[in-house]
Amino acid sequence: MKQIILAGLVVLVTVGCSKKKEYNVPSLLRLLKDKDPKIRYYAARELGHFRAQAQEVVPALTEALKDGDKQVRMRAAYALGEIGPDAKPALPALQAALGDPEAEVRKGAHYAIKKVSNASAQGEPQKEKGKHKRKRKVTRSKT
Repeated sequence: MKQIILAGLVVLVTVGCSKKKEYNVPSLLRLLKDKDPKIRYYAARELGHFRAQAQEVVPALTEALKDGDKQVRMRAAYALGEIGPDAKPALPALQAALGDPEAEVRKGAHYAIKKVSNASAQGEPQKEKGKHKRKRKVTRSKT
């Protein structure tokens, strides 16, 4: 009996108890359609890290902006913002999300629009205006 328990623990430790889980886009896209809103939330969050596969991810996250759960809609908006300029096809849906009845969703949509729109041609965010040091004009009195 002890050997069976020990063998079960070894299997759990080696297979299922690692701290870092590796996800891929197809599995996350399936989870984005799960019945549980918490699972959909975490799937949307993780999909925001797959910028290189934006062609697959952006349409799914755009659809998630219409989810029945406000937390999923909010997380989808933030994930689109994390993808950045490659999420430009989602801009109309993000604009529509600015009218969402939930403040968290509107805030996420605003963030995403800013991140997606304020991108240079190289895909890097532009510096915000007014964040540079100004030279002070030194005036000397004539005496």
